Amino acid sequence: MDHLHSPITDFLRGPLLSTPQGWVVIGFSAIYLIFGFLILWIGLPPIFGLKTDVLATICFLWPGILFLYFVRVSSPSFFPSFLEAAWLCVYAIAPIGFWLYNNWHSIFS
Repeated sequence: MDHLHSPITDFLRGPLLSTPQGWVVIGFSAIYLIFGFLILWIGLPPIFGLKTDVLATICFLWPGILFLYFVRVSSPSFFPSFLEAAWLCVYAIAPIGFWLYNNWHSIFS
């Protein structure tokens, strides 16, 4: 089935809910969106050395970036692949990983 030219509801029911890559996108997107709303509504203190508005923006934009990466890598066939799901996990934790890489000396000393 050509999921790129089908309605969005077929795409959501198809590759997004039936492949490991889709579950990674859904899971990490939910985590980022919940964390972004907590930052804005509860007013969590700035973490990772970022201002609250910058961190919330990253949390709201990153699910879209993950979804676009999912479509780019998995199209046109959208077959289930655990290797692609693993790469999506790597990209999903990239913002945290970059912060850890930049601050590793202050964390581990």
